[in-house]
Amino acid sequence: MNNRDQQLTRDVMRRVRFIHTMRCLLTPGMIKGLVFLASCVSVLFLVSIVHVMENMSHLPNVMAYAPYIFGAYLQTSFTVQSIIVLALAAGAWLVRDIFALLIYRPRSDQIEASFI
Repeated sequence: MNNRDQQLTRDVMRRVRFIHTMRCLLTPGMIKGLVFLASCVSVLFLVSIVHVMENMSHLPNVMAYAPYIFGAYLQTSFTVQSIIVLALAAGAWLVRDIFALLIYRPRSDQIEASFI
């Protein structure tokens, strides 16, 4: 094999590896996970979690947490609110997909019976 053939083989294999990597990364589950991760990281940069937790520690009981969190959500900017909604939606969608994968596992006898 000469140098030109080796270069061509390297170029083709680089493209094949790139396509394979993109196929693995662009699965629906991976995209949902990346959206969830990106929105959580965005919230961490935009909201002072330390101050939120410090203020939560002054609440009298556990029942006061929900109104506090709801009030804190309403007092943030629209950008933070929409990122939080995006994170909750992507997280819920991801959890639903995980449960669907765990619950729906066809047994081997069900698969064989479907071909009879």
